[in-house]
Amino acid sequence: STEDSGSRRPPLAGERTELLDQDGLPIIRIDRSALAQPPPSRPGLPVKKNHPETPMLKHLKDLIAFRDRPLTMAEYMKEVLVHPTCGFYMTHDVFGEGGDFTTSPEISQMFGEMIGVWCVYVWHQLGRPEKVQLVELGPGRGTLMADLLRSTACFPDFERALEVSMVEVSGPLRRLQWRGLKCGPA
Repeated sequence: STEDSGSRRPPLAGERTELLDQDGLPIIRIDRSALAQPPPSRPGLPVKKNHPETPMLKHLKDLIAFRDRPLTMAEYMKEVLVHPTCGFYMTHDVFGEGGDFTTSPEISQMFGEMIGVWCVYVWHQLGRPEKVQLVELGPGRGTLMADLLRSTACFPDFERALEVSMVEVSGPLRRLQWRGLKCGPA
């Protein structure tokens, strides 16, 4: 046979060829040549050098050194978003025109109102249970919940069954939610 003699015949038209390892399994090759290379610089773009070390960068470097290992993606995101003194959500109001982004509830109250109507519909579909939990994660200013509660106020049975929980790590945002939802004394 030609394979025993070390020579290979040329592949036939349409025939799949693959390299096999010593166990006869296909060898998969991935071209990684472009992964480690930075993209070529484009003329006219400014080159930024020597950025000053921000408090967050210093904190991340110190944390990595202290732990003697890289941060997981979850650890990194937690630090950059909710670190008490330099986290993104902890240092300034990020929502709306003066912030970094706008969410649907900040654009129109109809978003929260429609979700409120949907909640009442689902509550009915569930047989109108005595208690229903509504949990909002990362409620921002509380605008969505305020709109939702306003739209469901005309359904007194639903309103009585509703237990609302808002999960927020930012103290300043919790205070905004408290005021926005007109909560009683703490």
